[in-house]
Amino acid sequence: MWPAVSTQVTLPIKFSLEFNPLMNYLFYVLFFFSSFGISASTFDDWKLALKKTLLASQINPATIDIFIKHAKYDQVVYDIYNLQRKPLPLPLQKFLNQWFQAEDVSKSWIATEGTRLLKEHKELLNRIEKKYQVDKTVIIALWGIESKYGKMTGKYPVLNSLSTLAYNSQRKDFYTNELIHALKILQNNKINPEQFLGSWAGAIGQCQFMPSNYFVFGVDFDNNNKVDLFYSLADIFASIANYLRKSQWKYKRPVGHLVTLPAQFNPHYLSYKSKNNFFWNKQKIRDHFQKKLPALREKSHIITLIMEDRNYLVVYKNFDVILKWNRSYLFGLKIILLKTALEG
Repeated sequence: MWPAVSTQVTLPIKFSLEFNPLMNYLFYVLFFFSSFGISASTFDDWKLALKKTLLASQINPATIDIFIKHAKYDQVVYDIYNLQRKPLPLPLQKFLNQWFQAEDVSKSWIATEGTRLLKEHKELLNRIEKKYQVDKTVIIALWGIESKYGKMTGKYPVLNSLSTLAYNSQRKDFYTNELIHALKILQNNKINPEQFLGSWAGAIGQCQFMPSNYFVFGVDFDNNNKVDLFYSLADIFASIANYLRKSQWKYKRPVGHLVTLPAQFNPHYLSYKSKNNFFWNKQKIRDHFQKKLPALREKSHIITLIMEDRNYLVVYKNFDVILKWNRSYLFGLKIILLKTALEG
């Protein structure tokens, strides 16, 4: 059994514990008010105290009752959240083996399956690519990395995950907002809360959108009067493309390259933000396959990956777009490698 959430507080040493009862009570009320935004010391009290905020956000009483009845604190979610904040650096090859189960990404299951799906859904992807001016290979890469092409959309009850993190994380406001949007999805689509599953962080569907992004970027591309990110590939692909387009994706331009630096490389160049591949090629930088970088005049720069061994990326503007989707450099590396493999 996981331990219950502790509500103990450690007072700064300059405070005396010998307050009179009234002062002691007031201190704890003020402490919890400032720490949690409401005077609640238990998860159930917090849920009840959130009712006014939910009503003000157009969540109806019936949906609020579902939330109060079904949302449970999940210690496993909180533990994963803490682990994700402090990832352990891995050597590159171990990272690649862990994610792609192959030394050559192009021969991995996720690359070969992605290539097959590109062909299978070519007509739909071509229409979406033309409308949104977003490369179909990056759509498939994001779909593959996020959910293994819809095979892994998450096993965690969304209400539990978002409630846990709204109650007990360093980003309470963010997760409270996502919880409100998740309840709107539940309310609008009449979903059984027990079947409303997603990632540990509350991301949903085959493209793993946070609930607020469902409303901002979700597209009803199959024109059936609803945005379905769980089963409609048309909606899933178009929603991914819409997200990237609105994030300033540059059509037919690369994201970046995993590179090696020569032994004599000047480390001062790592701070340069506005060079191009002609400059990097002169410095004898080579990609993961020991080839010269493509002859592009687009501005690029080098970033250092936090790994057990030293690894680097040369990245372009589209890498910044990927970081809007997920702020992890290693997530960006996965997209670069899979997109490159899909392009052949």
